[in-house]
Amino acid sequence: MKKGKIIISDWGGVVESHHGVYSVFQASIDFIKLYTNKYSDEEILTIFNKCSINRNGKDIGELGTINDIYEWIDRINDNFKINVSYGKFLEDYRRTHDLIYSYQDVVNFIKSVKSKCKIAILSNLMLIDKERIDKQMALSDFDYVFLSFEMGLIKPDEKIYEKVEKLSGFKPDDILLIDDTKENIEVAKKRGWNTCQATGKDLELIKESVNNFLKS
Repeated sequence: MKKGKIIISDWGGVVESHHGVYSVFQASIDFIKLYTNKYSDEEILTIFNKCSINRNGKDIGELGTINDIYEWIDRINDNFKINVSYGKFLEDYRRTHDLIYSYQDVVNFIKSVKSKCKIAILSNLMLIDKERIDKQMALSDFDYVFLSFEMGLIKPDEKIYEKVEKLSGFKPDDILLIDDTKENIEVAKKRGWNTCQATGKDLELIKESVNNFLKS
């Protein structure tokens, strides 16, 4: 077992629920329904997703200022034909999204191997989600924290993987990425990273992948 290795975990889907239980998608639906009942659940998710992209084609997860968040809120107000102040929007967003289920057994397992290797987070998220991820994972416990809005890049853009390699100093074959999204996994594989495609429901698969990686 080499200590010169790093395990990098995604957040959404691996720790925070995207697949069953009370998911981020249900929280987004419930959040919009605080203001309007004109849309079906499917329509809400479609419009919500559309609003994540600004007029320059940038995803809100790539942008790191509060003004970017205000512009995102403006797009949501316009597209849903609602009129919610920035303060109320942010308060309601945090309240509804704090209810999302998180797989704490996955968090605990990843932290349990910290004596054997470095551990890190690599996640696409918005500025206003940092408080929630910190509650769920205690970011200070990780050796590296790579958040898209702070890096100005978003998975599966290969540049974010390159930047992770540069900032961490680890070679591709000494990296294991745990992620629930096929596109994110494929780019990591292309760069020579070890990968485990799993959700928070797949703790045994995650354990097996991590243990095999650390033994190799």
